[in-house]
Amino acid sequence: MSRTTLRTLIAGAGLSLAATLAACGGGGGGSASIPAGGGGATPTPTPTLSAQGSVRDLGLQRYSGDGAAPGSAIAGATVVVGSTLIVGATAPPMLPAGDAQSTTAADGSYTVTGASATGPTYVMVFPPTGDSHVSLHGLARVTGGAIRSLYLYAPNASETAELTQVDSDRTSNGAGPVIFDEIAFETARAHADFMATSGYYAHCIPMSNCAAGVGMPPTSYPPRYASPDDLYNYLGGAVQLAPGANYTENFVVNETSWGAADAWFMAEKGTSSHSHYDQIVYPTHNWVGLGDNQSPKPPGAFGLYVQEFY
Repeated sequence: MSRTTLRTLIAGAGLSLAATLAACGGGGGGSASIPAGGGGATPTPTPTLSAQGSVRDLGLQRYSGDGAAPGSAIAGATVVVGSTLIVGATAPPMLPAGDAQSTTAADGSYTVTGASATGPTYVMVFPPTGDSHVSLHGLARVTGGAIRSLYLYAPNASETAELTQVDSDRTSNGAGPVIFDEIAFETARAHADFMATSGYYAHCIPMSNCAAGVGMPPTSYPPRYASPDDLYNYLGGAVQLAPGANYTENFVVNETSWGAADAWFMAEKGTSSHSHYDQIVYPTHNWVGLGDNQSPKPPGAFGLYVQEFY
């Protein structure tokens, strides 16, 4: 199958997150925050919680918990837990009400005390200054006073260059910058591998849930792969999305580089089919994650590139 034909078949529709992320505001370069709860003060004290866990390098894992070996502990990272989601790449000088923070020890461990236990509980991890790992924005899912092991990925040079290109694309089209997010990265990497190893190039299972695609889904597959948004939810993403749908993903196969993939997405500007372009420049996105696989099964041949926006 020609590159053009395969590209045409897999050009899935990327719907906007206007309703879902309206509260998130503009680009994610700063330290903006999103209150999780509403209403005014109550006459009773706000319940609080304590939580402990650890932060490590993602290591050989493509996504957390995939069975591969994790990397070394990350010391000096700031871990924030609480009811207010911080969307930026760094913790603000003064935490929002309801949030509490800790710093990871030499073994990557941390304990946070005094975080609000009202409403959703988020966990944010910000690497030490000068560290190349991405930040994490997720649901804490505290169980028995513990948060699951958290991992951070350090992007390679081509991925870092692609973030610069995406932000240039956005700035040129009136949108603010986005930042890398760990769970967006893990989602993109996991879905890239799933498509490449199965030869099934579509956003959703079945593909009719999202858009036309190529190939047949495997006879059995983990439910978390029903759509990229289901996978993001499964991995603990902070913005929980509607099940069985795709609001966030771009992908293309049979491209030679991130730069070539980005150029193909952006070439849709001004055409009648522009969902990939729209996804890149949509103003309410805060985060992006990237995933690629260089050995996709037929009808792919090389260069599968995936972007996930939230």
